[in-house]
Parts: sequence; C-alpha cells; structure tokens
Amino acid sequence: MRARGGQLAGAALEARVRVALAEHISGSEESFVETMNMHARNLGLNNTNFENSTGLPHENHYTTASDLGRLVKALIREFPSHYKYYAEKSYEYAGIKQNNRNRLL
Repeated sequence: MRARGGQLAGAALEARVRVALAEHISGSEESFVETMNMHARNLGLNNTNFENSTGLPHENHYTTASDLGRLVKALIREFPSHYKYYAEKSYEYAGIKQNNRNRLL
C-alpha cells in the first residue's frame, strides 16, 4: 500500500526492520519486549508498558509524560557524551540529509 510518496510502505518496512533487530538482540520480539519492560521498571517508569518493538499502536502499549521525563534524565545521565547530538538541527548520512524533527531547536 502506498500513500503520500510511499509513507505507508516506508512505515511497514521500518516496522519489519525493528522486529528483525529485536529478534537479533533477544531471540524474539516477545523476549525483547520483556527486556524493554524490565528496563522501564528499573528506571522507575511505572506508567509505561511496551507490547511490541515497533511502537505501533496497541491497547496495552502506553507511557506518560512523567515517565518520558525520567527516561530522558536517565539517558543524559548514562550517556552524557551523546547529549551534544540532541541539539543538531540536521545530519547527513550516505548523502541523505535528515532534519531534526524537534521543532524547539
């Protein structure tokens, strides 16, 4: 299925890639999801639950702004050398320019 320049087809491909990565990392998407939920609990994300590795909608796949704030704080704390990348307005890879989707920059 294609719509608006192939966005739906692109999203389906991205979902398949995410599942393949989850399977490579954990053996199965289900095991990967269990690991994601375990890490979420360890970070104190008590109002977050993952049901798939794709981020596609599911009735039991949720989070809160408060939990996202905790996640960001942990990301900055655990990987401070990456912090500079969050302010980049764009980057180029393989000759393709990608703009940052954060409109606050």
